[in-house]
Amino acid sequence: MISFEEALRLLDEHVKPGATVEAPLLESLGLTLARPIAARADSPRFDASAVDGYAVSRSDFSNGLPVVLSIAGTIHAGAASVKSLKPGSKHRPRCTHRIFTGAPVPKGADAIVMQENVAVADNKVTFTTVPTSGAYIRKRGAEFQRGEHLFEPGTILTPAVAQSLAACGFARVYIHARPSVSIIITGDELRPPGTKLHSGEIWDSNATALEAALHALGITNVHTQHVSDNARSTTRAIRSALERSDVIIATGGVSVGERDYVKEAFAANGVREIFWRVRMRPGMPLYFGVKLENGRTKYIFGLPGNPVSVMVTFQLFARRAVRCLMGHAAEEAHEKGVLAAPLKKSVARMEFVRAYRERTSGPLSTVVPLAARESNMTTGMARADALIVFPEEQEFLAEGSEVEIIPIQWGPY
Repeated sequence: MISFEEALRLLDEHVKPGATVEAPLLESLGLTLARPIAARADSPRFDASAVDGYAVSRSDFSNGLPVVLSIAGTIHAGAASVKSLKPGSKHRPRCTHRIFTGAPVPKGADAIVMQENVAVADNKVTFTTVPTSGAYIRKRGAEFQRGEHLFEPGTILTPAVAQSLAACGFARVYIHARPSVSIIITGDELRPPGTKLHSGEIWDSNATALEAALHALGITNVHTQHVSDNARSTTRAIRSALERSDVIIATGGVSVGERDYVKEAFAANGVREIFWRVRMRPGMPLYFGVKLENGRTKYIFGLPGNPVSVMVTFQLFARRAVRCLMGHAAEEAHEKGVLAAPLKKSVARMEFVRAYRERTSGPLSTVVPLAARESNMTTGMARADALIVFPEEQEFLAEGSEVEIIPIQWGPY
């Protein structure tokens, strides 16, 4: 049996980012860039007006105020060609161009005056202040220039990043693909929700929980199967899953019971055990292994069968591995909080206590442990937004003490 920290270290050592594929932006949300992105053009691509107003040459303001200019034309956003604005002279009347936000600034103009600051009558504009040089002009390349590196590999494709890439002209990007996942549910007593139960049977919540957790990560290529508690069925199901998926998650049958066949079925299919049994509660029988199948590494998890154990071990281990395959860095978003009630446990195992956080005026949240601590009690997990880390070597945590907490997160970022 190994420590929680050692189990995480071994997981991170073996799981690497997955395959690189090119995909449309909208199909890449939550994933990470596999290649650097360089700008295809300057931004802005041309000098553009930042407001609705009038394009002027400041040389026309050299003889004092007010200044009256004729409207020589109108420039809309998207204008394909724009006439230059030439300063007034003895033989040429002084003029201005009506211009709209985003429209290209004509050559010869060195400022924009907002429409709210002028008076317009009879196709003439009266200006009562001298504009500053470059006023309300978005200069070409002010944000970035062609060839400039914008995003590095590992950048998460959030909606804002997708917007920025689209603004740069990218419709497709190279990303680390979402893995395919097989879920294997063991347990003769389990029946699908909504069906009638007979004596000794219970509704299966683990399949729903794992599918929902994977969907929250954006993973929909999920195959779920229920298998009977016998060695042959379990071995056959794991063999099929290894051929089909990048990640295999089995629940139940991974401990040392008389009808626990999952670990033995992993071995029968050539899975190399990385660790089995972790000094933690819930989730002590956790198994992790790998296998090279058809030139690709497959990652195999054996989670305990109790519903809360499934959720906690998925949150701390399987989710971490899946996100790594998608190119995400390992989450280390541990926080501190103030314990709202005392906690007791026996030594020898680290415990992860379901809790919720209450925001306070102080720098730390108040962390309230939930009473439903047994690994079959799903309501505690449903109400929790954090896990209190109860250290392995401690038996008691006092009310008001500062504790480490791990926020419960389901989405990809």
